[in-house]
Amino acid sequence: MKHILTFTALLVTLFIVHGTVQDAYAQPMGYNFGIGGQLGDPSGLSLEYYPGGGGVFGSDSYEFLLWWDTDGNFDHFAANIHALFDRPLSGAPLDFYYGPGFFLGFYERPGDDGIYAGISGQFGLAFDIDRFEIFGHLTPRLAIAPDTDGDLGGGIGARFYF
Repeated sequence: MKHILTFTALLVTLFIVHGTVQDAYAQPMGYNFGIGGQLGDPSGLSLEYYPGGGGVFGSDSYEFLLWWDTDGNFDHFAANIHALFDRPLSGAPLDFYYGPGFFLGFYERPGDDGIYAGISGQFGLAFDIDRFEIFGHLTPRLAIAPDTDGDLGGGIGARFYF
């Protein structure tokens, strides 16, 4: 229950911030596709796409993360997607971003294989240098299947834009 309340409070905060942060389209120097990596929980391949003209709910971009874990006890492969809203911070060379998303994963344990899925949110900061972006974010997650469980992840990373 504590995780559900925390996740709900975070989403309400994000919608309040959406209404008060300066409204502008933030994108690394006009390029629309970025590829890179993220270190953290989880670590993996990070992709971002700016469709132009707005995405779902008027979002500015879509962020995809593919991650995996093969530590011997719990092998899994998962992906998440977030529809992100990007806003420049006044007087700072940083962009604030946030948005809703979901995740889907496949796991394999000795004698047990399955799928897990849930909803997530993401908020963070990005610093753009021409075609290169450095970012850091937090990602609260609420697993819905096979069990309900809350988790807080996040990471730091970099992407190169084409």
